[in-house]
Amino acid sequence: MAQTFVHEDWKQQLKKSEKPFWKYLISLTLRRIWDSRARARLENTELHKSVTKIISERGYYLSERRKWATAGLNLSETTILVQGTGNGWDAVTWARLRPKKIIAVDLYAFDTWREVSTYCEKNYNVSVEFVECPIEKDFGIASGSVDLVVSDAVYEHCRDLSAVMHETNRLLRPGGRVYANYGPLWYCASGDHFSGRDKLSSCYNHLILSQEEYRNYFESNRKGNESFQDGGRYVELDLFSKLSTQEYANLYMETGFKIEDLWIEVSAKAAKFREAYNEKFKAMGVTLAGSINANDFLIKAHHIRLSKSSG
Repeated sequence: MAQTFVHEDWKQQLKKSEKPFWKYLISLTLRRIWDSRARARLENTELHKSVTKIISERGYYLSERRKWATAGLNLSETTILVQGTGNGWDAVTWARLRPKKIIAVDLYAFDTWREVSTYCEKNYNVSVEFVECPIEKDFGIASGSVDLVVSDAVYEHCRDLSAVMHETNRLLRPGGRVYANYGPLWYCASGDHFSGRDKLSSCYNHLILSQEEYRNYFESNRKGNESFQDGGRYVELDLFSKLSTQEYANLYMETGFKIEDLWIEVSAKAAKFREAYNEKFKAMGVTLAGSINANDFLIKAHHIRLSKSSG
Protein backbone atom coordinates (compact mmCIF):
# COMPACT_ATOMS: atom_id res chain seq x y z
CA MET A 1 0.00 0.00 0.00
CA ALA A 2 1.41 3.38 -0.97
CA GLN A 3 1.67 5.51 2.15
CA THR A 4 0.69 9.16 2.15
CA PHE A 5 0.26 11.45 5.15
CA VAL A 6 -2.40 14.09 5.65
CA HIS A 7 -1.61 17.32 7.51
CA GLU A 8 -4.43 18.39 9.80
CA ASP A 9 -5.72 21.94 9.57
CA TRP A 10 -4.50 23.93 12.58
CA LYS A 11 -7.76 25.86 12.89
CA GLN A 12 -9.75 22.63 13.02
CA GLN A 13 -7.47 21.22 15.71
CA LEU A 14 -7.86 24.42 17.70
CA LYS A 15 -11.63 24.26 17.34
CA LYS A 16 -11.74 20.63 18.54
CA SER A 17 -9.89 21.66 21.70
CA GLU A 18 -12.54 24.22 22.59
CA LYS A 19 -15.52 22.90 24.54
CA PRO A 20 -18.83 24.70 25.17
CA PHE A 21 -19.31 26.12 28.64
CA TRP A 22 -22.23 23.81 29.42
CA LYS A 23 -19.98 20.78 28.98
CA TYR A 24 -17.48 22.34 31.37
CA LEU A 25 -20.21 22.77 34.00
CA ILE A 26 -21.26 19.14 33.60
CA SER A 27 -17.67 18.01 33.99
CA LEU A 28 -17.33 19.96 37.24
CA THR A 29 -20.42 18.18 38.56
CA LEU A 30 -19.40 14.67 37.50
CA ARG A 31 -15.63 14.86 37.79
CA ARG A 32 -15.46 13.39 41.29
CA ILE A 33 -17.53 10.38 40.20
CA TRP A 34 -15.44 9.83 37.05
CA ASP A 35 -12.18 10.09 39.00
CA SER A 36 -13.45 7.69 41.65
CA ARG A 37 -14.24 5.13 38.96
CA ALA A 38 -10.78 5.64 37.46
CA ARG A 39 -9.11 4.97 40.84
CA ALA A 40 -11.19 1.82 41.27
CA ARG A 41 -9.88 0.46 37.96
CA LEU A 42 -6.29 0.39 39.18
CA GLU A 43 -4.74 -2.73 40.63
CA ASN A 44 -4.10 -2.83 44.37
CA THR A 45 -0.37 -2.28 43.95
CA GLU A 46 1.78 0.61 45.07
CA LEU A 47 1.86 3.65 42.77
CA HIS A 48 4.93 5.80 42.33
CA LYS A 49 5.39 8.11 45.32
CA SER A 50 5.25 11.19 43.07
CA VAL A 51 1.65 10.54 42.00
CA THR A 52 -0.52 13.32 43.42
CA LYS A 53 -3.80 12.67 41.61
CA ILE A 54 -5.63 9.91 39.72
CA ILE A 55 -8.00 11.14 37.04
CA SER A 56 -10.37 9.81 34.39
CA GLU A 57 -10.02 10.37 30.66
CA ARG A 58 -12.66 13.07 30.69
CA GLY A 59 -13.53 16.08 32.76
CA TYR A 60 -10.31 18.13 32.56
CA TYR A 61 -10.34 20.60 29.70
CA LEU A 62 -7.42 22.17 27.89
CA SER A 63 -8.09 25.63 29.30
CA GLU A 64 -7.93 24.21 32.85
CA ARG A 65 -4.67 22.40 32.14
CA ARG A 66 -3.22 25.66 30.82
CA LYS A 67 -4.16 27.42 34.07
CA TRP A 68 -2.64 24.56 36.07
CA ALA A 69 0.56 24.79 34.03
CA THR A 70 0.94 28.53 34.59
CA ALA A 71 -0.35 28.88 38.16
CA GLY A 72 1.68 31.42 40.14
CA LEU A 73 3.60 32.75 37.13
CA ASN A 74 3.70 36.37 36.04
CA LEU A 75 2.83 35.65 32.44
CA SER A 76 3.64 39.12 31.16
CA GLU A 77 7.26 38.35 32.09
CA THR A 78 7.22 34.71 31.01
CA THR A 79 8.98 33.29 27.97
CA ILE A 80 7.37 29.99 26.94
CA LEU A 81 9.03 27.26 24.89
CA VAL A 82 6.57 24.91 23.18
CA GLN A 83 8.19 21.56 22.38
CA GLY A 84 6.87 19.47 19.48
CA THR A 85 4.45 22.11 18.25
CA GLY A 86 3.51 20.35 15.01
CA ASN A 87 1.42 22.63 12.82
CA GLY A 88 1.42 25.24 15.59
CA TRP A 89 -2.17 25.06 16.79
CA ASP A 90 -1.10 24.58 20.41
CA ALA A 91 0.98 27.77 20.32
CA VAL A 92 -2.31 29.66 19.96
CA THR A 93 -3.61 28.17 23.22
CA TRP A 94 -0.56 29.55 25.02
CA ALA A 95 -0.68 32.90 23.21
CA ARG A 96 -4.18 33.43 24.62
CA LEU A 97 -2.59 33.72 28.05
CA ARG A 98 -0.54 36.66 26.73
CA PRO A 99 2.96 35.68 27.84
CA LYS A 100 5.96 37.84 27.07
CA LYS A 101 7.08 35.63 24.18
CA ILE A 102 6.61 32.16 22.71
CA ILE A 103 9.22 30.02 20.99
CA ALA A 104 7.81 26.88 19.33
CA VAL A 105 10.01 24.09 18.01
CA ASP A 106 9.41 20.92 16.03
CA LEU A 107 11.49 18.31 14.23
CA TYR A 108 9.67 19.16 10.98
CA ALA A 109 8.77 22.54 9.50
CA PHE A 110 5.09 23.17 8.72
CA ASP A 111 3.84 25.61 6.13
CA THR A 112 1.19 26.81 8.62
CA TRP A 113 3.70 28.43 10.96
CA ARG A 114 3.69 31.86 9.35
CA GLU A 115 -0.11 31.99 9.44
CA VAL A 116 -0.21 30.93 13.11
CA SER A 117 2.43 33.49 14.04
CA THR A 118 0.49 36.26 12.31
CA TYR A 119 -2.72 35.14 14.01
CA CYS A 120 -1.16 35.27 17.49
CA GLU A 121 0.40 38.67 16.86
CA LYS A 122 -2.86 40.11 15.56
CA ASN A 123 -5.25 38.61 18.13
CA TYR A 124 -3.12 38.49 21.29
CA ASN A 125 -0.20 40.80 20.60
CA VAL A 126 2.15 37.90 21.32
CA SER A 127 5.25 37.14 19.27
CA VAL A 128 5.63 33.47 18.27
CA GLU A 129 8.94 32.34 16.83
CA PHE A 130 8.90 28.93 15.14
CA VAL A 131 12.05 26.83 14.86
CA GLU A 132 12.71 23.61 12.93
CA CYS A 133 14.99 21.42 15.04
CA PRO A 134 14.94 18.23 17.14
CA ILE A 135 13.88 19.25 20.64
CA GLU A 136 16.91 17.51 22.18
CA LYS A 137 19.32 19.70 20.19
CA ASP A 138 20.71 23.17 20.92
CA PHE A 139 18.97 25.45 18.42
CA GLY A 140 20.61 28.69 19.44
CA ILE A 141 18.69 29.70 22.56
CA ALA A 142 20.83 30.89 25.44
CA SER A 143 21.03 28.82 28.63
CA GLY A 144 18.59 29.92 31.33
CA SER A 145 16.55 32.10 28.95
CA VAL A 146 13.21 30.26 29.20
CA ASP A 147 10.75 30.42 32.11
CA LEU A 148 8.29 27.70 31.13
CA VAL A 149 8.73 24.68 28.83
CA VAL A 150 5.47 23.07 27.68
CA SER A 151 4.36 20.16 25.53
CA ASP A 152 1.27 18.14 24.70
CA ALA A 153 1.45 14.57 23.34
CA VAL A 154 5.22 14.76 22.80
CA TYR A 155 7.23 12.98 25.51
CA GLU A 156 5.75 9.56 24.73
CA HIS A 157 7.34 9.90 21.28
CA CYS A 158 10.89 10.85 22.34
CA ARG A 159 13.22 7.91 21.74
CA ASP A 160 15.93 9.73 23.72
CA LEU A 161 13.90 11.50 26.38
CA SER A 162 16.99 11.80 28.57
CA ALA A 163 18.63 14.04 25.94
CA VAL A 164 15.42 16.05 25.66
CA MET A 165 15.31 16.65 29.40
CA HIS A 166 18.99 17.59 29.62
CA GLU A 167 18.45 20.22 26.91
CA THR A 168 15.25 21.36 28.64
CA ASN A 169 17.19 21.79 31.87
CA ARG A 170 19.83 23.87 30.07
CA LEU A 171 17.25 26.21 28.57
CA LEU A 172 15.29 26.80 31.78
CA ARG A 173 16.20 29.51 34.25
CA PRO A 174 16.82 28.39 37.84
CA GLY A 175 13.42 27.71 39.35
CA GLY A 176 11.85 27.37 35.89
CA ARG A 177 8.96 25.02 35.23
CA VAL A 178 8.09 22.20 32.85
CA TYR A 179 4.51 21.28 32.00
CA ALA A 180 3.85 18.15 29.95
CA ASN A 181 0.81 16.12 29.06
CA TYR A 182 1.56 12.91 27.17
CA GLY A 183 0.04 9.57 26.25
CA PRO A 184 -1.14 6.98 25.54
CA LEU A 185 1.87 5.47 27.25
CA TRP A 186 3.59 2.51 25.63
CA TYR A 187 2.40 -0.20 28.03
CA CYS A 188 -1.23 0.90 28.00
CA ALA A 189 -3.96 -0.09 25.56
CA SER A 190 -3.14 1.39 22.12
CA GLY A 191 0.24 2.52 23.43
CA ASP A 192 1.57 2.46 19.87
CA HIS A 193 -1.25 4.86 18.82
CA PHE A 194 -2.37 2.09 16.45
CA SER A 195 -3.26 -1.24 18.08
CA GLY A 196 -6.97 -1.57 18.74
CA ARG A 197 -8.10 0.64 15.91
CA ASP A 198 -9.93 -2.40 14.50
CA LYS A 199 -11.32 -3.99 17.70
CA LEU A 200 -10.90 -4.09 21.47
CA SER A 201 -9.17 -7.48 21.53
CA SER A 202 -6.21 -6.11 19.54
CA CYS A 203 -5.46 -3.02 21.65
CA TYR A 204 -2.36 -4.62 23.20
CA ASN A 205 -1.05 -6.14 19.96
CA HIS A 206 2.08 -3.99 20.15
CA LEU A 207 2.99 -5.87 23.35
CA ILE A 208 1.55 -9.32 22.69
CA LEU A 209 2.40 -10.11 19.07
CA SER A 210 5.74 -11.23 17.69
CA GLN A 211 7.56 -8.76 15.45
CA GLU A 212 6.36 -10.52 12.30
CA GLU A 213 2.79 -10.85 13.54
CA TYR A 214 2.71 -7.21 14.51
CA ARG A 215 4.01 -6.10 11.13
CA ASN A 216 1.29 -8.11 9.40
CA TYR A 217 -1.31 -6.58 11.72
CA PHE A 218 0.01 -3.11 10.97
CA GLU A 219 -0.02 -3.61 7.20
CA SER A 220 -3.58 -4.97 7.33
CA ASN A 221 -4.98 -2.05 9.31
CA ARG A 222 -3.09 1.07 8.27
CA LYS A 223 -4.83 3.58 6.03
CA GLY A 224 -3.56 4.83 2.71
CA ASN A 225 -3.75 8.40 3.98
CA GLU A 226 -2.66 8.35 7.62
CA SER A 227 -2.47 11.64 9.48
CA PHE A 228 1.05 13.06 9.68
CA GLN A 229 0.59 13.16 13.46
CA ASP A 230 -1.00 9.76 14.07
CA GLY A 231 -0.28 6.11 14.73
CA GLY A 232 0.55 4.95 11.23
CA ARG A 233 3.44 7.36 10.91
CA TYR A 234 4.63 6.87 14.48
CA VAL A 235 4.83 3.11 14.00
CA GLU A 236 6.73 3.47 10.73
CA LEU A 237 9.33 5.70 12.41
CA ASP A 238 9.22 3.87 15.78
CA LEU A 239 8.65 7.18 17.57
CA PHE A 240 8.04 5.89 21.09
CA SER A 241 9.77 6.34 24.44
CA LYS A 242 8.59 2.91 25.67
CA LEU A 243 8.85 3.89 29.35
CA SER A 244 6.78 2.98 32.39
CA THR A 245 5.57 5.51 34.97
CA GLN A 246 8.46 4.55 37.25
CA GLU A 247 10.96 5.00 34.42
CA TYR A 248 9.59 8.41 33.43
CA ALA A 249 9.76 9.61 37.03
CA ASN A 250 13.29 8.31 37.52
CA LEU A 251 14.45 9.98 34.31
CA TYR A 252 13.09 13.38 35.33
CA MET A 253 14.86 13.24 38.67
CA GLU A 254 18.10 12.00 37.09
CA THR A 255 18.13 14.96 34.70
CA GLY A 256 17.86 17.55 37.46
CA PHE A 257 14.15 18.08 37.97
CA LYS A 258 11.84 17.90 40.95
CA ILE A 259 8.39 16.41 40.36
CA GLU A 260 5.93 18.96 41.74
CA ASP A 261 2.77 17.19 40.55
CA LEU A 262 2.12 13.97 38.66
CA TRP A 263 -1.43 13.19 37.64
CA ILE A 264 -2.05 9.78 36.11
CA GLU A 265 -4.93 9.24 33.73
CA VAL A 266 -6.56 5.80 33.71
CA SER A 267 -7.64 4.19 30.43
CA ALA A 268 -11.26 3.05 30.10
CA LYS A 269 -10.30 0.91 27.08
CA ALA A 270 -7.64 -0.89 29.11
CA ALA A 271 -10.16 -1.63 31.85
CA LYS A 272 -12.61 -3.01 29.29
CA PHE A 273 -9.90 -5.24 27.84
CA ARG A 274 -9.03 -6.58 31.29
CA GLU A 275 -12.67 -7.40 31.93
CA ALA A 276 -13.20 -9.08 28.56
CA TYR A 277 -9.82 -10.81 28.20
CA ASN A 278 -8.59 -11.26 31.75
CA GLU A 279 -6.29 -14.20 31.01
CA LYS A 280 -4.49 -12.25 28.27
CA PHE A 281 -4.19 -9.30 30.64
CA LYS A 282 -2.64 -11.47 33.36
CA ALA A 283 -0.27 -13.09 30.86
CA MET A 284 1.13 -9.69 29.87
CA GLY A 285 2.08 -9.08 33.49
CA VAL A 286 4.02 -12.34 33.61
CA THR A 287 5.75 -11.77 30.26
CA LEU A 288 6.76 -8.17 30.99
CA ALA A 289 7.72 -8.57 34.64
CA GLY A 290 10.41 -6.33 36.12
CA SER A 291 9.87 -2.57 36.32
CA ILE A 292 6.43 -3.07 34.76
CA ASN A 293 3.39 -3.84 36.90
CA ALA A 294 -0.32 -4.31 36.20
CA ASN A 295 -1.06 -0.60 36.61
CA ASP A 296 1.30 0.27 33.75
CA PHE A 297 -1.13 -1.54 31.47
CA LEU A 298 -3.92 0.72 32.76
CA ILE A 299 -2.24 4.13 32.97
CA LYS A 300 -3.00 5.98 29.76
CA ALA A 301 -1.34 9.35 30.28
CA HIS A 302 0.64 11.64 32.55
CA HIS A 303 -0.04 15.28 33.35
CA ILE A 304 3.06 16.58 35.04
CA ARG A 305 4.69 19.71 36.43
CA LEU A 306 8.42 19.72 37.05
CA SER A 307 10.68 22.39 38.46
CA LYS A 308 14.34 23.06 37.93
CA SER A 309 16.47 23.54 41.01
CA SER A 310 17.02 27.16 41.99
CA GLY A 311 20.59 26.38 42.99
